[in-house]
Amino acid sequence: MSVDSVEIDLTGGTAAIYGFSVANPEGFSDRVMISFSEVSVAIDIGTLNSEIISIDSIVARQPSALYESANGTTNIDTVSARFAGSGNEEPADVTADESTVQLNIASILIEDIQAHMAGEGVPDLTLSLGDINLQSLQGTPNEIASQIMEPLMQQISANAASALLQATADMLTDSLQGATEGLDDITEGLGDSLDGVGDALEEGLGNLFGD
Repeated sequence: MSVDSVEIDLTGGTAAIYGFSVANPEGFSDRVMISFSEVSVAIDIGTLNSEIISIDSIVARQPSALYESANGTTNIDTVSARFAGSGNEEPADVTADESTVQLNIASILIEDIQAHMAGEGVPDLTLSLGDINLQSLQGTPNEIASQIMEPLMQQISANAASALLQATADMLTDSLQGATEGLDDITEGLGDSLDGVGDALEEGLGNLFGD
């Protein structure tokens, strides 16, 4: 994991991380698995001790994720398995109910989402999945997460399906064009062969009847 720079303004209630990236796990290519050019948040610090904490904005710019397959697994599955394996400790006793912290988020912008596919049995594709812009989200952290994930997954799924269809259509077009060019060459060669056979037959018949 690497970060280019971090900016925190405690009095202004803002924080930003620039050039955040996570490397591919061992056994995969040296490409970056996850990256953001910027992740920033602006909080109304006057509400930190209130029942409802107000967040003016959350911004994620140019998030990019690589889905790569190799050796019968994927980079995402490999990292997920490592995190799952590191959580073998017994959980601490929880005496309180789920957090009752209330959040009021004015704006969430996820800009220029990119996805990449590569590896064994996977077409090498780069998909542009558009932007996500959500307004006026309220609730507990878990409720906010649900409010974010539902439209996020719907839009990403729709954009991904459209991009995959277009990429598939482009590949089919290229394949058909190549097949057509190959068929043209075969047809031309067959025509030349038939012309040669016809000339030979004509010459042979002429000699036969001429005798």
